[in-house]
Order: sequence, then structure tokens, then C-alpha cells
Amino acid sequence: VDGARFMAACVAAAYTASSLDEVLDAGLRFLPEKCDYRRVVEAVRAYHRSHPAEADFRACREMIAREFSDEEYPGGYHIVPNAGICILAMLYGKGELGRSIEISVMCGYDTDCNASNIGTILGVLGGLGGVPERYRRPINDLVTLSSVSGYLNLVDLSDKAKELGALSCRMYGGTLPGDIVCPRPGELRMDFPFPGSTHGLELSDKAEHTLRIVPGKAHSGAFCAELMTDGKRAGPVDLSFKAMLTRPDLHEERYDPVFTAKVNPGQRVGVWMKSEQTAPAAVTVTPFVRRAMTGERVNMPAAVLSEGEWTEIVFTVPELGGDAVHDVGWTVETKPDADPWVMGRVYVDEITVTGAMDYAVNFSLQREEFSQLTPFAFNDCAGKREGDAMRFTAEALPYMTGAQAFTGNYYLRDTAVSASVTVESGESAFVLLRGQGTRRYYALGFSAPGECAVLRYEDGRLTKLAAAPFVRQPGREYALRAEAKGEVLTLFVNGTPVLEASDSRYAYGMPGLGLTAAGETLWRALHISGEC
Repeated sequence: VDGARFMAACVAAAYTASSLDEVLDAGLRFLPEKCDYRRVVEAVRAYHRSHPAEADFRACREMIAREFSDEEYPGGYHIVPNAGICILAMLYGKGELGRSIEISVMCGYDTDCNASNIGTILGVLGGLGGVPERYRRPINDLVTLSSVSGYLNLVDLSDKAKELGALSCRMYGGTLPGDIVCPRPGELRMDFPFPGSTHGLELSDKAEHTLRIVPGKAHSGAFCAELMTDGKRAGPVDLSFKAMLTRPDLHEERYDPVFTAKVNPGQRVGVWMKSEQTAPAAVTVTPFVRRAMTGERVNMPAAVLSEGEWTEIVFTVPELGGDAVHDVGWTVETKPDADPWVMGRVYVDEITVTGAMDYAVNFSLQREEFSQLTPFAFNDCAGKREGDAMRFTAEALPYMTGAQAFTGNYYLRDTAVSASVTVESGESAFVLLRGQGTRRYYALGFSAPGECAVLRYEDGRLTKLAAAPFVRQPGREYALRAEAKGEVLTLFVNGTPVLEASDSRYAYGMPGLGLTAAGETLWRALHISGEC
């Protein structure tokens, strides 16, 4: 509790503080006069005052190990010595985010938590300008998380900054600047609102082409992306962003992250582009999507840019045969009308992904990654591919209130999910709607011998919203379809509506599959449609 108080107070103070000492003083005001946490903070600050050279951080680390030893604070992850490392790193790093994080990691102990606490405090204190380019460039605005929502696990930092700003305005009053436009939850908008914000855009070739964020050229707002081509070595280049990640995209596998696509068949993808060339040239733009499992590229109709004019290029993501979208992009090809042609620029702004989605999940294409089966995140259960089906297994656990496999957009509202299921053991098989985590969702399907039901899970508590008799034959495959329209939840079995319930608790969430208890089921022909 002391550590939570201290770190939260430091982050809050960093928004208005002018120095690191001011931040640390604010944190100390929230600690009891006599506590181990205060003792380690004050000990490190005192050591730094008498040994301020950066090279002295190693001796300070030895002091922490000696005065706040593993014998007194065992486990390697104890909060007290780790608090000392955080203070040490910020002081000897002189409040510079990059160097402070590097010192904290060199000191050992709980390296990831210490670095994240330091990064949060100093990131707020120093602002965007305090984040060194050696961190920003490789991160490229993208951070991966590990949670039960594969949709939320791929974070666009520019989008997240807008989201947090809007949340702050709703909670405390105020409005966002006019050029900050937030997308609807579940949709994407990449409009480069901040200096250097890249939204994770990538180039297939960085020798002949460069990408940077520039002011004063945008279709709307303050900034846009500028794609520059070297005329001496002109060639086509792909400009793209990741709609989801797979295992080969990652350099590190800690915490077993899973992902589901943020762009799906049926949705509308748009971008504004403008060509500015040093001499007459034809600039052709070919949109494409790339399949996540097969890697196959699917091209859309090409467009030709008019010189000096903004052009909107729009396409609808096609059905991909049950595969997912891995990346979305545009091939930009410049063909000069005549020599000499020195250099060309294409400006890019307002990349959007909007509208309803309608797609299948072909189990025969999926891969086992991070002990999961794409594109699902499993909780208290496991999934294995069997031909064109998925075997879904949950073992009896003392704390089990249900087993879930979530996928899809976290913000789906009106939704329809269909799949065929064979119950091989146990009594339950459910389609899940509007899942907001492992303890908040609707479940529609077979609930007990001779019964089907519509259930609501809320913080581990189960509420039966509706139930009806249904005699299920052992070993038979059944087609389940679950729909959510407004407050109405409907269950279909083999095309026939068998149950309807009304509930307003959850307005949006992920689709998925689930069990209420231990069991084994075989699922095939999963199809998801809906809008956010």
C-alpha cells in the first residue's frame, strides 16, 4: 500500500512539478513517518547527496543490498529494495528517462516493474520531448500487452494518448483541442496529432524512401506523414501498418501475448494522399491487405494521385477465406514522365478503419502460438486444432466459474456469432457475447442436461436470464447462433430461435466460446459479424 501511494503521488505531482526533487517530496508526503518504504527512499536520497557522480550508482546499489538485504526483505521482488532501485536510477540518471531506465535495469531485482514505474514518472515530468529518439524510433508508437483481449493487446500510443485525454475531460471537465479527433471505440483513426506520432507505420524499403511526420502539410490537423522518394533510385514502396501480430513479429515472448485483428473483412479502409513531385510524374497507389496465416497479399484496385490535390483512397476489406488481416498497406509507385526527376513526396493523412465487420475463422488455418490457438485468448481452458475444427478442453478447477476463449473486437455492440459444436464430455457449450473480461460477459447455449440458457456472468456471479428445455443428443453436432441487438439477446439452435432475453448490463464486448465447467467440445465453422 505504501508503494502504491508513493508512486501514484509521484506521477500526479510530475504533471506540474519542475524538478525531480519536487516529485519525490510529494510522494513522501503520502507515506507514514515511520515505515520501511520511507526509510529506503530517504537513505538513497541521502547517499546521492554525498555521492552525486553518475558512476557512484553502483556503490549506491551495494548500499541498498547491504542495508535492505535479501535476508530482511526476501524474494528478489520485495517492494522495499526495489523502491530503492527506482529512486537510485532516477537520481543518478538525472531525471532523464532513457538513462534512468537503463540504470534501473543494470541494478537488477524487479527490472520490468522498476523500469515501468520510472518511465511513468519521468515520462510525465519530461513530457514528449523528454523521451529520447533512441526509444521512440524502434517503439514506433506500438506497445504490446498481455491480457485476455487480443484486440487490446496491440496499443497505438498516439491513439491511447487521445483516449486518455478524452477520459480526463469527461471526468474533470474541459475539452480536447479542436485538432484532436478521437475515433469511435473499436474503429481506427491515424491522423498524426502529435509531433513524431507514427501510428506504427512502416516502409518496405528505407534505402530509397524515408518517412517522417511534418507540420503544415496535413489534410486536417497539425501534422501528417511525408513519404519521400529519392529520384535517382526510384522504385515502388509499401507503406503499411500491422492489424495484428503473430509470433514471428515479436523479438521477446515473455508473458505469452496473444492478438486478434483490429481490421476485419467487411470494414471500410480509407486514407487521404497528396502528391508533390519536383517534375511531372505519375504516382500510382495500390491498396492491399496481407493474410495473417498464409502471408498471401491481396491487392485492391489501384488509384492515380492528382498532382497537388488531396485524394481519398477507399476500399472494403474482402473475405479472406477464414484467415485474418495481418497488415494493411498501400504500394506507392512513382514513374517520372521524363528526366530529370530529382525527388518526390507523397503526403499521407487520416487513415481510418470504420464500419461493420463480417468474417469467418477457418480453424484449419490457425496456429498454436504462446500456448494458445490463434486468434483466441484462453482462460482456464485450452484449444487445439483438429483439421477444420478446434478442440476446446477445460479441466475441473477449484475456483472455476467458467472457461472462456475470447477473440475479435473488444467494442462490438450489435453482434451475431455462429458456430457448430459437438459436446464430447461435460454438459455445457456456449457462444459468448459482449465479453469485457473473464468475469463479465453473456453466454448463450447448452447449460445442463436437457436445458439451454442465456446467462450473464458478472464478477464471477452467474445469473440465468432465460432458460428452456432442450434435449441434446450425445455426440451430435449442433449449429449455435447467438445474437445481441440492443438489449435483446437471442439464441438459435439449428436455425430455430429457442430463447430470448433482455438485459442492459453490457452494451459492448468481445465474442467468444465457453464452458461453465469441466468438459470437452469440438467447434467448427465459426462466423462473426457486427459493428461497434
